[in-house]
Amino acid sequence: MFKIDFNKSLFNYILKENNINIEDKIECSFIKDKDKIILNYKLDEEKRIIIHLL
Repeated sequence: MFKIDFNKSLFNYILKENNINIEDKIECSFIKDKDKIILNYKLDEEKRIIIHLL
């Protein structure tokens, strides 16, 4: 499982099969307006997720 906390700028990676749990800081941001949410984060390269609200 891979989670990003955009409020605290943290990521968490959990691999239960190997008992691995990694948590660290991450560059991230989010923008919310009336019809979409844009999530940006950067691990090795920058990624963007755009959610269009109906």
